Amino acid sequence: VMSHYDSVANSPGAADDAAGVAAALEVARALKAGPRPARDVIFLFTDGEEQGLLGADAFFARDPLRERVGLVINMEARGDSGRAAMFQTGPGNGALMHLFAREARRPAANSLAAAVYEKMPNDTDFTHAVKAGLPGLNFAFIDDQLAYHTPLARADHLDQGSLQHLGDQVLPTVRALATAADLPAKAPNAVYSDLFGLVMVSYPVEVAWGLLALAGALVLYALVRGLMIKGTSVVELLKGLCGFLLVGVSGGLVLHLAGKLLGVVDLQGHYALLGRFNPLLLGGTALLVGTALAVVIGQAKGAARIWPSLLALAAGGLTCLIGGPALDPIGLGLGVAAAVLVWASLGKPVGVLGAWIGALVGLLAIALATMVLLPGGSVMTAWPLLVAALAAVLVLAKGGTRNKRVALALTFFVALAAV
Repeated sequence: VMSHYDSVANSPGAADDAAGVAAALEVARALKAGPRPARDVIFLFTDGEEQGLLGADAFFARDPLRERVGLVINMEARGDSGRAAMFQTGPGNGALMHLFAREARRPAANSLAAAVYEKMPNDTDFTHAVKAGLPGLNFAFIDDQLAYHTPLARADHLDQGSLQHLGDQVLPTVRALATAADLPAKAPNAVYSDLFGLVMVSYPVEVAWGLLALAGALVLYALVRGLMIKGTSVVELLKGLCGFLLVGVSGGLVLHLAGKLLGVVDLQGHYALLGRFNPLLLGGTALLVGTALAVVIGQAKGAARIWPSLLALAAGGLTCLIGGPALDPIGLGLGVAAAVLVWASLGKPVGVLGAWIGALVGLLAIALATMVLLPGGSVMTAWPLLVAALAAVLVLAKGGTRNKRVALALTFFVALAAV
């Protein structure tokens, strides 16, 4: 059980990482107060983490005790509040994630976050455990980042609920690991996610492929059935697919432009905005929802294409003018792609089934690519695809929308499933 007791020079370090030290001490106290563990539990308090993971490097490279380590749990922070998330695991986490899902109280973890974190340059003490080939779990809370590495990181500013949530997950997990007959054996990495912070769902990659295959079969049935009953046409399906892509591309363009307007052009600008993270998150969500609704309504009404395409090109060009006259290939590329997709998706009205099933085909392609390239991320694509495809199949069932009561019941089911 690992945490570091140092912090940066200008910060009291209540969260990063006195909170991890305090949680480790409480875990030790609780373990000693209970039944004798079946194996030793080592509590490692490292120094020099902020200067380059020096303590962890020294332990895993040279300390003789390292040979007795079978599993590592690390506690960190990158803010002063928020849920404590398990954001990184060691290699072969399948059996360990099954234990964590069973034991942790109010678990918070998602295999997409873990998969993305693996691609990032960030490091914690846990990095040296992973390099040593050890399995384990890495926890941190990251809200209120304005306090990160600043004089604000005091004990009275630390959210006590974040510290409690860290312990709620770590203590029962450590206790289960310490008292089990054997540590979890290495098994293929699991796909996992918490459900509303109440329970954890964890399953092997093979199950993830099965879910994707089921979703694909439902999408294929909806597509064939929609064409057979003449509820849609090939042209409408293609327009629906292009509309789905337009939502993603135009959403990316709007957020990219908003970022340029807010001055997020370098790391300093990024950190300056962290103190207003929650309002920015709500604002970004509102922009995405508004963009998506504009596309959907435009398809339903058969909106003219000239003005939206010019608007997309103008937005892409504007990204090149903000923050200097330098060319912005991302903004310009998104603007051109959005303009092309406007001409492909708007013009004539698109029926609900055409837009829906066309979007399902697009999401299926994304889910398949995610499954191949980033299996941990499939939890965030396969389930929405499965729910949306199942809803489409139910609506397409014989008489599904002809009876008013059935239609209302289906509407309720779709809304509930979406939530």
